[in-house]
Amino acid sequence: QTFQGEIRNLQQKLESQLVSHAEIQANLEETKGRLESDMTSLRGELQQAKDVIFEQTREKNELQSALKETQSKHAQLEAETKELQKQLEEASHSQALQASSEMEALRWKATALEEEKTSLQEEIEAERQETRERVQELAKEISQKEEDLCIREQQLQADILKCEEQ
Repeated sequence: QTFQGEIRNLQQKLESQLVSHAEIQANLEETKGRLESDMTSLRGELQQAKDVIFEQTREKNELQSALKETQSKHAQLEAETKELQKQLEEASHSQALQASSEMEALRWKATALEEEKTSLQEEIEAERQETRERVQELAKEISQKEEDLCIREQQLQADILKCEEQ
C-alpha cells in the first residue's frame, strides 16, 4: 500500500506539473501573439512615418519648384525693366511717359513677386521645421516601442527559461 500511495502521490505531482506546464505554455503563446501584434503595429506606424516624410518632402519640392519659377519670373521682369529703361532713354517725351508707366507697373509686379518669393521661402522653412519635428517625434515613439518590445522579449525569454527548468 505504501508503494501504491507513493505512486499516487507521484502521479498527482506529475499531473499538477503537467497542468502548470500547460498554463505556462498557454501564457507563452498569448505573450508571443501580443509581441507579434505589437511588431505588426510598429511596422504599420513606421510605414506611416515614412509616408508622412515622403508627403512632406513632395510638398517641400513643390514649394521649391514654385519658388524657382517665381525667381525666374522675377529675373525676367528685371530684364524687361532694364530694357524699358533703355527704351525710355531713347524715346521721345510721350514715349517716355508711356514707358515710365509701364516701368512703374513692372516695379509693382516685381514687388509682388518679391513678396511671393519671400512668402514661399517662409513656407518652405516652416515645412522643413515641421518635417524635422515630426521625424524627431516619430523617432522617439519608435525608440520607446522598441524598448518596450525588448522588455517584453526579455520577459518572454525569462518565462521560457522557467518553463524549460520545470
